[in-house]
Amino acid sequence: LDRVLLGEAATYAKPQDEDAVTHTAKLTFEEGLLLPQQTARSLHNKVRAFVGWPSTRIDVCLKEGESGSEEMTSLKVLESRVEEGGSSTIPQPVLLQNGTEAIAIEVEGTKKMKLRCLDGSLLELVRVQPGGKKAMDAHAFLNGLRGRSLFWPIVPVESQA
Repeated sequence: LDRVLLGEAATYAKPQDEDAVTHTAKLTFEEGLLLPQQTARSLHNKVRAFVGWPSTRIDVCLKEGESGSEEMTSLKVLESRVEEGGSSTIPQPVLLQNGTEAIAIEVEGTKKMKLRCLDGSLLELVRVQPGGKKAMDAHAFLNGLRGRSLFWPIVPVESQA
């Protein structure tokens, strides 16, 4: 970068080998969906890589009580953290009213919100943004749930493409 600023970069530049040129497809909005089939580490890396566009999000089901109403919503995930060295318990899916399998999102009081992936790894959601609202930390989001439970639907990989 220093050589570019000094105007010396052209003397060090080399022509690109046309045989080594590669091409990749543009990122799509759908690629930002976080799925439980992935590991917490790969989800965390996706959150960091997709800042701005296409951003990352999870679909969640908000459930009233044991057999109450269910509401699907989407949360943009702005910041996450992988929980290292924790229990690697494999989550037990539950069946939502619409017939979709889902994993309960783990909540520690009203402070932390954690996604347990199907391999047992844990991803903590640090900052989220509900649709149509401002970005907030997990604590603020959990305070607004008013006793509702959170579930993370298991979307078949072929249906999200």
